[in-house]
Amino acid sequence: LTIIANKITDGLEDKIDMAAYLEDTVSEDQIFELQKLITRREDVVSVYFVSKEEALLRWKDRNQDDENLRDIISEDDNPLPRSLEIKTEKPEDLEEIADLFCL
Repeated sequence: LTIIANKITDGLEDKIDMAAYLEDTVSEDQIFELQKLITRREDVVSVYFVSKEEALLRWKDRNQDDENLRDIISEDDNPLPRSLEIKTEKPEDLEEIADLFCL
């Protein structure tokens, strides 16, 4: 029983993450600098940039079984934001990282 609990806990720890959604007014240079700043932190495992195009592909994949919902967003009119997906080792690290975005 303990072994199973440890394995489940290990699996959950791999899923500790947050997404920081970026406004369209944020430049590519600003995103790159923010990504570098976050990546340098010892409590951060990884930082992944999601473009508007990738967000749209994910949307279409996630809604592939519902044609109306899938096609409501197009490449020409894509309201989905760019984002940074941030993974940390411990859940308590997320709050401090989130504070970086409140400046």
